[in-house]
Amino acid sequence: MRGRAALSITSERGANGAHDTEAYANELLAALKKPGQKVRGVGDAEAALAAAAKRVEAEYVLPYLSHAPMEPPAAVAKFDAG
Repeated sequence: MRGRAALSITSERGANGAHDTEAYANELLAALKKPGQKVRGVGDAEAALAAAAKRVEAEYVLPYLSHAPMEPPAAVAKFDAG
């Protein structure tokens, strides 16, 4: 701990250091409102929503997170006579 306290560390955030989470979320929400390309159509969602007795809408926004695992992927297998 004394060694760590004795260090004088400086760093720069770099080219990606100015990431604005709120601007990123707004950009994603704006993209949701643009028409997309239909890849598969099964059933009639619009008719089902129109006939629904109750309709609930919600928007969930999570911060951008890396999907890279911190640990190496590993597996353990036990083989015995059985």
